[in-house]
Amino acid sequence: MWVRFLLPAPKGNKMVKVLLTKLFSSHENLRTRSVMGFSHDLPVVGEPFVLFSNPLDPAASIRVVRTTPVEKTLDPPNGSSEFWTANSHYRIDILGHPAEV
Repeated sequence: MWVRFLLPAPKGNKMVKVLLTKLFSSHENLRTRSVMGFSHDLPVVGEPFVLFSNPLDPAASIRVVRTTPVEKTLDPPNGSSEFWTANSHYRIDILGHPAEV
């Protein structure tokens, strides 16, 4: 069953290829430390960050990673971005230019 409310409405027709890395978390909801995939947007304060990637389960068609709302963002000079949610701290590395979808 496809659960539509988990997916945000696209804000454009472009997606960015990113590597999301969990730096700290007080829970284990994200089953892997890093996830490579695509996102419609980079983290925005007040909104959940959503990433689409290949599934961990071979029977699934897609993996959707959705954080709680972003509380803080930081853009260090090394080109990656970091963001914090209520319980976690993540880094995002942009791997590719926006791709038409």
